[in-house]
Amino acid sequence: MPSCPSTTTYCSFLDADLTLEQVGLYSRGWLIDRNINFCLRRLEARLSLSERILLLDPSVASFLRVQLDVDDVEEVLDAKHGLAFSRREWIIVPINDADDRVSRGSHWSLLVFNIKSNDALHLDSSRSRSNTSSAVAMAAILSSLSARAPGKVTNVDAPTQSDGFSCGVYTCLFAEFWATRLGREDAAFDPILGDHRTDWLADLRAEVDDARVARWRLEMVQDVEAVVAEKLLLS
Repeated sequence: MPSCPSTTTYCSFLDADLTLEQVGLYSRGWLIDRNINFCLRRLEARLSLSERILLLDPSVASFLRVQLDVDDVEEVLDAKHGLAFSRREWIIVPINDADDRVSRGSHWSLLVFNIKSNDALHLDSSRSRSNTSSAVAMAAILSSLSARAPGKVTNVDAPTQSDGFSCGVYTCLFAEFWATRLGREDAAFDPILGDHRTDWLADLRAEVDDARVARWRLEMVQDVEAVVAEKLLLS
């Protein structure tokens, strides 16, 4: 009889928990929401991001897209409060193609959403841009929280993966690119409506490729072990 996967937490950081099996997905595997959330929480801490930039937990993103009733005033107010929506300017959202809360889906991409305009960029490492409909749906949900009509969702000609399982890694690298860029620019910087697109797109293509994916996988395993070692020293 095959053994059941362990559910014992191996590594924790803030609200992100990983089992040893989930840590192994960083080395070579299709990332799940917990892998991506751990990456975002570590990224958030490393960059010391201000409240104006939110790296959204993918499980929260899934809840908003699949379960939030935008016609229920109380649910919408609860969502806005939970996201600290009034203090945000940018929301960086991992997008999954799952249609319900049970399924894990089969593809990840990234939405970069501007609250002031309700416009967004969508970065998908699949050549088919198969997550576009899910990204548009997510942007509409976020727009409903501002009580304004949805803006434009622009598909970016982003770097593409060469295998069938690294979409989650590309999504994390896209998030790292935008969190870093938005975190260091002033409030006037608008990559969606401004005249900077040629510059940042060239930078994105230079920074994210299969070689970077391979290095990122190794770095994440090392980062997990560093977190575990630090907690052991403090215990």
